[in-house]
Amino acid sequence: MEIYSVFSMINAVFVKGILSPYLFLACMEYFSKMLTLSTQLTTFNFHPKCRALDISHLAFADDILLLYRCDIPSVSILHQQLLSFGHMSGLDANVARSSILFYGIGDANKLSFLQLTGFSEGQFPLKYLGVPLSPYRLLASQYFPLLHKMESFIQSWLGNHLSYAGRIELIRSVLQGMV
Repeated sequence: MEIYSVFSMINAVFVKGILSPYLFLACMEYFSKMLTLSTQLTTFNFHPKCRALDISHLAFADDILLLYRCDIPSVSILHQQLLSFGHMSGLDANVARSSILFYGIGDANKLSFLQLTGFSEGQFPLKYLGVPLSPYRLLASQYFPLLHKMESFIQSWLGNHLSYAGRIELIRSVLQGMV
């Protein structure tokens, strides 16, 4: 069976509104493979901090972070992969909710990347899964909302009659689930 006919069936199932989580995971795994293969092109350039580990993207649920050097060939390659995946699967990137975050890039280059992709420019620090992300060293004050949330969970447990080991286990399991 050709890959396009598989995606045509997936698209038909998706249009009916019954996309299975397993089918979605299969689609995202295929997209991940597409991105990994695109990094093998000679014109693709990794982000300098990601080259040693060959990291081009990070995915969690229906979010994906694309990590690459901001040059025209790399941006074009990854944007073309987004468009190809959307054409094959029917799962298009939401341009209104997608953004590009720049670090150390001139305004002229930023404008050309934004025009090429149609995405908006995002700002640091970015809050992702409740944790602030930034290329700069974060201030302690930027972690206060997360720390306050954790502290409120812990305060609610103080009245419970838990042993020391029980509290440690509760903190480890619940707080790790928050972060």
